[in-house]
Amino acid sequence: MATTTVSSITSTTAAIAGGVAAGAVLVGIVVAIVIKRSVLSASSVAPAAA
Repeated sequence: MATTTVSSITSTTAAIAGGVAAGAVLVGIVVAIVIKRSVLSASSVAPAAA
C-alpha cells in the first residue's frame, strides 16, 4: 500500500515537473520571439527617426 502511494506521488511529481519545464520552455521561446521583434522594430524605426 505504502509503495503504491509513493510511486503514484513520484509519478505525479514527475508529470508536474515535466509540465512546468515544458511551460517554461514555451514561455522562454515566446519571450525570445517578442524580444527579437521589439529589437528588430526598434532598429528599423531608429534610423528613420534619426
